[in-house]
Amino acid sequence: MKKFTGDEGGAFNDIADAAKYTAEYRRLNKPKPGETLIKGHFMGKVELEKLLSHPKAKGIRVYYGINPGTGQKELVFVAADEFQNDILDRVSDHTHPCPQYCSEDNILNS
Repeated sequence: MKKFTGDEGGAFNDIADAAKYTAEYRRLNKPKPGETLIKGHFMGKVELEKLLSHPKAKGIRVYYGINPGTGQKELVFVAADEFQNDILDRVSDHTHPCPQYCSEDNILNS
């Protein structure tokens, strides 16, 4: 098993490539009448830093979830160590969904 170093991930070389991903998501996930498509989530810097402040944290893993009370799609964030294991001391789902907490229209969300 490859160990995490904290340098995993990367960035799109071109914002247009990222926009293709988000446009495809919106195209394939048309909301039913009366529903709203969640386009993204926002999590504040303080909460992310709390997750990453664990001395063994090499990054953050994101799980998909559904709130059983509301049926709303949610993201669950947890730090992960170099051995790819979740660090369960702190788990967060304190995100703010878009729409409601959205950026101005741009190529990633419109």
